[in-house]
Formats: sequence, C-alpha cells, structure tokens
Amino acid sequence: MRISLNRFLAILSLVFITSLFSSTLEEAKRNLDLGYYIISEYIYNDFVEAGNIDEEILEGLSLSLINQSKYQEIIALSKKQTCDSPLFQRNVAYAYFATRRYQRSYYYYNQALKKDNSSLIDISGRGWSAYYLGKASLAYRDFQTVHNSEYENSIYDGMGIIKKFWKSHYGEVFTVLDKNKNNLNLSYSYHLYNFSMGFNYNLSKAKDSNREMITLGASYKLGKLSFDFSSMNAKGDYKKLYDGYGLALKSSYLMMFKSFQSNLSMLGGYTYFESLSSQQARLDFGLNTESFGISSGLSYLYLDYITPDYDQEEILYHASLYYKIIPAITFDYKINLGKNHFAYNEYLIPYDDYEVDNLWHSIGLTWTIRSLSLYLKYINQDLEEDSFGIGVGYVF
Repeated sequence: MRISLNRFLAILSLVFITSLFSSTLEEAKRNLDLGYYIISEYIYNDFVEAGNIDEEILEGLSLSLINQSKYQEIIALSKKQTCDSPLFQRNVAYAYFATRRYQRSYYYYNQALKKDNSSLIDISGRGWSAYYLGKASLAYRDFQTVHNSEYENSIYDGMGIIKKFWKSHYGEVFTVLDKNKNNLNLSYSYHLYNFSMGFNYNLSKAKDSNREMITLGASYKLGKLSFDFSSMNAKGDYKKLYDGYGLALKSSYLMMFKSFQSNLSMLGGYTYFESLSSQQARLDFGLNTESFGISSGLSYLYLDYITPDYDQEEILYHASLYYKIIPAITFDYKINLGKNHFAYNEYLIPYDDYEVDNLWHSIGLTWTIRSLSLYLKYINQDLEEDSFGIGVGYVF
C-alpha cells in the first residue's frame, strides 16, 4: 500500500499538533498544580482563544481564575461558554457568591448538584446563598444535611448561626388618619427560621361605631413550601354584624431561577358574622428580583346573607409591586379592584365592612435603618376619598 507524500505530511502534521496540544495542556495542568495560576490561566486562555474548548480546559481556566479571586472574569467566561461540569458550575457559583449576587449563586450551586447531589461543598454553598437571600428554611435544610454528615468538621455548615441568630421578634404600630374613620394597627410576631407565630390587633373608630379585631396567625416553611394559618375574632357596636369569627389557610410554593424567584400561593378563607358568612378562594402569583417585585392575584368571594335571595358572588383582582430605590428606601404600590368586603388579604387579615369601595389603591415608602423601619402611605378609595398612614416597625 503506497502513501502519497501529501497524505504522509498531513498525518505527520496532525500527530505533531496533537502531541504539541497534549504537552501544552499537561504544562497548564502542572502549573495549576504547582500554584502558578497566572501561567496556567495564560495557557488555558490560549486554548479558548484558539477555539480548543472542552470541559477539561474550562475547568482548568475557572480554577486558575478562582484562585486569583478574578470573579468578574469567571462570570464573563460563564456567559460566553456553556459547560455542564459540576466543578465549573461550582466555581461560577462561588464567583457570584463572592460578588454578593446570591440569587445566581444559588442557581449555579443547584446546577452543580443536579450532576452530583451528594457534594457537600455545593450543598453548603447553596445553603449560604439561601441564607443571604433570606430563605431560612432552604438554608436550614442544606446546613442540616452537612451537619449530619461525617465531614461536618471540615465543611462549615452554618447551623450554629441559624440556631443562634436566625430568630427575631418584630413589632409594628401603624395608624391610618381619616376624617371619617381612624384605624390603629398593632402587630407582633416571633420568627425562628422555619416557624413563626404572631398576632394583629386592629381598632377602628368612626363617628357612630367602634370595632376591635384580633387575628392570631402561624406559619411553617418546609423547604420551598410554606403553610400559613390565621384565626380572627371581631367585636363591635354594630349588633347586626358582630360578633364575628374567621379562619384562613394559605399554602405557597417557591420557585428559584437564575436571576429571580417566583411564588405561587393559594388561599382559602371563611368568615362568620351575625348577618352573613363568606367563603373565599384566592390565587396569587409573584415574581421577585433583588431590587424589584410584582405580584397579581384573583379571588372568588361568595357572600351568604341571612336575608333570602340576597346572596352575592364577587370576582376580585389584586396587584402590587415594590422597588428598592436604594437599599434603605423601598417604594411600593398596591391596588384592589372589586368589593373586598369580608375577604382576606394576602396577610390573612379579613375586611369586615359593608361599605367597601370598588377601587382601593395605595402608594407607600419604607425607610429602613438597621432594625428600624418607618412607613409612609397614601391611600385612595374610588379616586375620591384620600387618607394617609404612618407607622414604625422594629426587629429585636
């Protein structure tokens, strides 16, 4: 069998290039192992720029960058190159974590765990990302996994921080100033990572009537699921309405994505008063980023009156949004369409008023200084009646 000179030279060139590629790659690995990260980065970058990109090269380049704390370079690399390697995903996750972009950090740690769900380094990283996102139940779940492993002494799981610091008491005073009716709202809650409980006291004073309402509530979070419960008791001067009672249940599911979170929640509520009872089903969907959030919901409300043939059905629409102008100041807007009388809001607190407008909306500002929050709110009903609310809240 005869081989032409051109074919022989092509084969020889291929062998030479392959040998050169192999030796250069080994040199990059050797420099990486010896801790010469600048040199290894330079060599790996040459491969990437030449189009010789595979999982091994991207892993090596990301390790070279991570050891030099070049987090922005790793992030830029991940946006240009796709790699399913758990090691590469972990390095990208850590780069986002180091730059305090915890939503994306959580996402990439989760991507790494899809390939190897037993990696305690990635579980711990995901837990810390959840911790700084304020998702205590997710952080607790991951920290507990690391804590119960045989390697708990070599990987810091954060269980001590969760148990010691992830608990708080929150108190709030809020009042609405209106020429026809004044409202005073007092609330207290206790939070211990997965569990919280509290009460809300509302006093409504009008020219001809007074009313007091107490709502007791509890919430439990299990990973991405949460369950809320409330019980209401109301007493007032209007004998045809009070005493009143109510129960509400709400379940929510959290979905985590690369740059945002979303929530889907379902609520069922029941109230009983002297002259009527109500049944409500409510569905809400929300989307949140680190600085912006929006939610929208629908409610079906059935009012069962004592008076025959006077029952009513209502379809209610709810929406809200918030925006962090700066980390310390948050703007929010809320709107309700439809008569929300005897319906529960998203905080599981019911309205108990016959005279409810078809349109209710508000604009608010919250100023947070460490553990102290100050609230200012403008409220409008049916584009006619205006009122203002002021409040203060404190975490202790």
